[in-house]
Amino acid sequence: MLLVTLSDWYKDKQKALYKYLLFTNFLDFTMKLKRKNS
Repeated sequence: MLLVTLSDWYKDKQKALYKYLLFTNFLDFTMKLKRKNS
């Protein structure tokens, strides 16, 4: 039971990390675009 809970928690953490990385990459990308345009 504990193992299942741990693996679920880990999967959730992975998803959160993935979303966070995606978001930061997106922000970085938009900042670069803004710098190019100005």
